[in-house]
Amino acid sequence: MEISAREYAEREGVSVQRVRQLIESGAVPARKVGRAWLIEASAPKRVAAAVRPFSADSVFEKALALSGEKSSVRGDRVRNWRERLASESEPESLLVAWLARRAERRSYIADSEDIADLQADPRIALSGVSHPAAQLSSGREIEGYVEESQAKKMVREFLLRPAADGQGNVVLHVAKHKPERVPELIVAADLADRGGYREREAARRIIREVVGK
Repeated sequence: MEISAREYAEREGVSVQRVRQLIESGAVPARKVGRAWLIEASAPKRVAAAVRPFSADSVFEKALALSGEKSSVRGDRVRNWRERLASESEPESLLVAWLARRAERRSYIADSEDIADLQADPRIALSGVSHPAAQLSSGREIEGYVEESQAKKMVREFLLRPAADGQGNVVLHVAKHKPERVPELIVAADLADRGGYREREAARRIIREVVGK
């Protein structure tokens, strides 16, 4: 049985970009099918277990704290996390590992004329390339968080089709509860997860701005 690079990343608690780097270096055996990498599910753990992802129940609260917003997380823990981010040469990889359990990422294809309506839909909390902090929005795609109970309804209403290669123009991060506002470091993690140079640079810029406050 084979799993995708994203599934392997979630299992290991690292970013998809980090998995791709490991594949390219030969540390993780994989084969390419189209644009996707497939890895044997039985592949041994090759990633250092130094980073433990935040739990699904606490990930948004901790992301709020990391973003410098009011939260119930102890201040000394937040300071330590922020200092560690500030000291990393690739802080986006560490951030993605911490926030790996934030939501289930689903990629779809929508008709181009529906993108504006999706962007304006109050059921979606904009993130990633669609968030103003990213400074990357082209108006040709939409990314955001949606409550699990609303996801299927939106797929039906907008006739969204699954993007088999993960390269659709709609990315829905499906969570148990939709955040009213997406913390900036969640935005950064969603950008970094895309793996492109521009997205990772935008993620790194956001992180530097946030932890430098």
